Amino acid sequence: MMQKRWVLVESTPDEGMVRGSSFNPALIQILCNRGFADPQAAQQFIHSRDLNEDPFAMKDMRPAVERINRALASREPIAVYGDYDADGVCATTLLLTTLRKLGGNAKAHIPHRDDGYGLSEAALLQLAEDGARLVVTVDCGIRSVAEVAAGNAAGLDIIISDHHSIGAALPPALAVINPRQIDCPGEERLSGTGVAFMLALALLKDRWAKDRDNFPPGLRVSDLLDLVALGTVADVMPLNVSLNRRLVAHGLAVINQGRRPGMAALAAVARLPAGENNGGGPRLPPGARPTIARRGAAWPSGWDRASMRLDGWARRNRL
Repeated sequence: MMQKRWVLVESTPDEGMVRGSSFNPALIQILCNRGFADPQAAQQFIHSRDLNEDPFAMKDMRPAVERINRALASREPIAVYGDYDADGVCATTLLLTTLRKLGGNAKAHIPHRDDGYGLSEAALLQLAEDGARLVVTVDCGIRSVAEVAAGNAAGLDIIISDHHSIGAALPPALAVINPRQIDCPGEERLSGTGVAFMLALALLKDRWAKDRDNFPPGLRVSDLLDLVALGTVADVMPLNVSLNRRLVAHGLAVINQGRRPGMAALAAVARLPAGENNGGGPRLPPGARPTIARRGAAWPSGWDRASMRLDGWARRNRL
């Protein structure tokens, strides 16, 4: 049996924090451990729920939205190129849903994990041959310099949306949306789904401002937040980051409302009582994720029977 050695943080919360806070001592200690020793900052971190970030503040968001809007207007084929992990599947589903709701001719492409991480030149050339003219990546592509250049040569316009670390050079894409860029304002520790959400939010805000009559009927921005929560938690993004905490808090509320039939079905087979759904990520096993995404990222929208299979795979492969 593996022996563990626990290293405990000293119980020395800031006296000002203790005097100025209504929190219980255990929560005060946790907040201090995570860098929230100021009572006002701690109160704001715990209680803030506003999502008022401006997606257009992110570098290259405006040219990305303009190019996508041209594709939407002309019904150009759009490929959403994702990654095969849980964050990538959620990001693919989120952006694919948004583009289709906006009237886009969009499809998903996710490689098999055996194909390796990142963009594939062969896959991009195949997408071009199949008629795609615009490729939008989610959760991948930031280091695929040669692959993007090959895609450009094949006639593709490529927009990168990613959250991974940046290499020595950016890919020669039409737009690069990655909060880790030095000159990109805002929170840099988002998940791939979080970055995809900011792109979707920018598209929806732009449609509402310029063509409100053709805003997708029945679509609420909050309808996308369950995917953001699942992607953020499954990719182990830090929740002591205010924006991540707020996205996850809203997203868990949406999950527990059962708005998305597929998530509700997965919660049911996992025997999670209503209002206690927080176990979706581990039930998206790696071997199943490409199949889920390739079928139009359909699982989060439906698939009761598939949810039962996913739960079975998760239980058999649980470590």
